[in-house]
Amino acid sequence: MSSPHHATIPVYYEDAYARDFEATVLDVESDHIILDRTCFYPEGGGQPGDRGTVGDVRIIDTRKGDAGVILHRVDPDQPHDIQAGQTVSCSIDWDWRFDFMQQHTGQHVLSASFLRIADMQSVSVHQGLEYTTIELDGEELSADALVAVENEANRVINENLPVQAYEVDEAEVGRLDLRRAPKVSGRIRIVEIPETDRVACGGVHTRRTGEVGLLRLCAVERIRGNVRYAWFIGRRAHEHHRFAHNELSALSTLLSVPAAEVRLRVQELDAKLKDAERQIAGLLGDVARSRADALARAAEDTEGAPRTVIEDLGEVDSAYLRTVAEVLAAQPRMLAVLMARQSGRAMWAVSHGEGLSVDPQTLRSQAFPVAAAKGGGKPPLWQGAMERPEAFGDFARAVCVCAGLSP
Repeated sequence: MSSPHHATIPVYYEDAYARDFEATVLDVESDHIILDRTCFYPEGGGQPGDRGTVGDVRIIDTRKGDAGVILHRVDPDQPHDIQAGQTVSCSIDWDWRFDFMQQHTGQHVLSASFLRIADMQSVSVHQGLEYTTIELDGEELSADALVAVENEANRVINENLPVQAYEVDEAEVGRLDLRRAPKVSGRIRIVEIPETDRVACGGVHTRRTGEVGLLRLCAVERIRGNVRYAWFIGRRAHEHHRFAHNELSALSTLLSVPAAEVRLRVQELDAKLKDAERQIAGLLGDVARSRADALARAAEDTEGAPRTVIEDLGEVDSAYLRTVAEVLAAQPRMLAVLMARQSGRAMWAVSHGEGLSVDPQTLRSQAFPVAAAKGGGKPPLWQGAMERPEAFGDFARAVCVCAGLSP
């Protein structure tokens, strides 16, 4: 559908560093404002749209409309009195804009570095709020190869090369040796970093590579048969470097070792912790078996008659609960209905010895609803969680009925 308005003049292409400007309002809708000219960059090429203000109205996003019109999106619930025909003073959120100028320029440098160092072509890019991702074809690179790519990209940044933008006719594209084929036709905007990268791009960038400052790899993942690398770029890289340095210094102080020995110290402590956990698990198992034996002895023992243990074990973990249930299940004609609590969560276990049985379907249909219980298992032991621990007594009585015993 064609737009009733003339195309918005993209001032951001004339000067990507322009922050404040005046414009005439062409149209006002419930969720957007259209201006005759704008410094607001509309979302595109993996780069988010700009934010800022038009008059006293907060702009939350900028998108492309039909026929070159740019839509300055407003919160529909934000009241304002801007009308078509007004001349308004506008301002972009410069911190937001410059952050993404760094992301976009840094991504160009990285894509070129991947191609030059590893012969890997960028498939897609995304400039997120926390990091920028580049998805590439081929296998995952080795740690050494990734360091080489990062070093090459930072070398280009440190050389402070100019970032040039210009337009060419579609017919001229073939002679430019672009990093990838353009996705548009007609007049095509080219962004070039001398001796480094040349690609069709409609985004906004820093004037020189040095303004990107720094970039650091932060994550790697496989996706759609390709590899996606996430990067901290520009201000984000500096902030992450500061965070990592502060955390490493704090760990060094906490562990009383030099920073270079923190990893070794943590590995030593981890091994000791795992050994201690194994010992504790063994001791708790002994305690659980002793408690189960005591509960079995305390249960009424009329010769040949079934015995029942109904017990809230208190603050113990699921392994302790299961051990008690298993020991009691070894007792002939024994029914055990147990509850335990840990970290605010209530757990249950039901077990029986030889000579008794509990029908699982009856357990689910008659006992579970009483305490909003969930779980499962198979003879002679079932366990799970319950949402209403205060109903444990009623739950236990329902289980006894399921086993054919008097509650």
